[in-house]
Amino acid sequence: MPHYFLHLRDGADEVLDPEGSTFPTFAKLVEAVRAAARELIAHGALCGEIDFGYRIDAESEGGIVVHTLSFRDAVRMANL
Repeated sequence: MPHYFLHLRDGADEVLDPEGSTFPTFAKLVEAVRAAARELIAHGALCGEIDFGYRIDAESEGGIVVHTLSFRDAVRMANL
């Protein structure tokens, strides 16, 4: 199974995933990235501040970014 690292970045800073995870399909990787972004957004909401400048990059063991999801694209803002 392919092994990927989910890194949190904002253009200036980054929190690197040192262990990574395996996913049976690319679709499962995309789901995991979306779930991780939404979990971090929810934590931000509980603390009173959501920073939509972050993204999660899914990187292969070879160091290639195979999927990116910005926090802004992880949720739909309704009735603003």
